[in-house]
Amino acid sequence: MRETLGLDPFEVRDTYYNPRDLIDLALSQKAAFEPGAKWQYSNTNYVLAGLLVEKVTGRPFGEEITDRIIRPLGLKDTYWPGVGERGIRGAHPKGYAAATPGAPPEDITRLDPSQAWAAGQLVTTPRDLNRFFTALLGGEVLKAAELKEMETTVPVTEGAPAPGTGYGLGLFRTPLSCGVELWGHGGSIHGYETYGGATPDGRAATVATTALSSSVAAEPADMMAAHQHVFDLVDTAVCTGR
Repeated sequence: MRETLGLDPFEVRDTYYNPRDLIDLALSQKAAFEPGAKWQYSNTNYVLAGLLVEKVTGRPFGEEITDRIIRPLGLKDTYWPGVGERGIRGAHPKGYAAATPGAPPEDITRLDPSQAWAAGQLVTTPRDLNRFFTALLGGEVLKAAELKEMETTVPVTEGAPAPGTGYGLGLFRTPLSCGVELWGHGGSIHGYETYGGATPDGRAATVATTALSSSVAAEPADMMAAHQHVFDLVDTAVCTGR
């Protein structure tokens, strides 16, 4: 989230951000390109989606996620943090970040995740993520027509972990080395980074690391290499499980 906020993560770790604060911050920046010109990942889009959920349902976004996804799928280690909640419930690994790229990593486990809100405030585990992606692809979450919309992708031309990667509505479609496609998504906040997904035939794998590569790596090439290592591990886990 450093790139979004433009601040030392340790300076904002205890700051609460209202979702509309995040929208205002985004709209204060110049557009990266004209709408429709190309694709680029944006946390802001997910914050807007969360606000739309609240507008349509008249209920808090976290409550809707809990009632519609977490409880029905039995995701026992997944929860939406309360307003102002900065710790992680239950047993968990510590997360690390650097005040500036390349500086020594420091413990940043305790932070206010509101800086991500609907783009990444959820607390979960690799096991629950595997369960979610498997359930999503298996039709337990959405109707067939809605899932088809999610799986309608555009090419990812920058930072793709593998040639042929596409992005739909919250889902990456990535060809793996063994010839199958992985449908999933990564997630990150200061101190933690994950990547994973599931295949149409029911295999799933998620890798979690206790550092955000963009926070600890000094050079863009090092960041991309770190991201690639995470994806390669997911590829190996899925493909060797055939």
